[in-house]
Amino acid sequence: MTPIADFKPEDWVEPKEYKRKIQEHIDSFLKSEHETLNALPSTTTKANMGINGEMKKTAHLYVSDTLFSVEVMGKFETQYNDSRKGQVFLKADNITSRIASSSHGEWEQTSNDASLIDNGRKYRIQIEGIYHLNGLSIEKAFTIEFSCDPFGGIH
Repeated sequence: MTPIADFKPEDWVEPKEYKRKIQEHIDSFLKSEHETLNALPSTTTKANMGINGEMKKTAHLYVSDTLFSVEVMGKFETQYNDSRKGQVFLKADNITSRIASSSHGEWEQTSNDASLIDNGRKYRIQIEGIYHLNGLSIEKAFTIEFSCDPFGGIH
């Protein structure tokens, strides 16, 4: 960044022009993010069980021309529901996330919010965190879903 004392008269722009330039930058980033993620076969992997009984999925995220992966893990309980004629989620515990081993940088989860949808057959989890790479820290939020089939399988 240029110190204000070093600004030349031609460096100053009207607020409307500044806003237009910022919006162009945002639109360009969102287009690049959209194209990169759409080129993937899926932005999340299938759920699988970890060594401690937690279920985990991997989400692929995009920040500043960098594609990286975050593993989301949690412990889920299900119970039989007569009206659904099968298992539904009862609760979700210990929702955590970490950067996948093949990714570069560091991931710091700052919050998560899990909500039941589809009459208890899905957990929609919003994860927020900070991605650290090469001295930059960028906030990122994403949503991932875990589903429960009628037999209690989680995917």
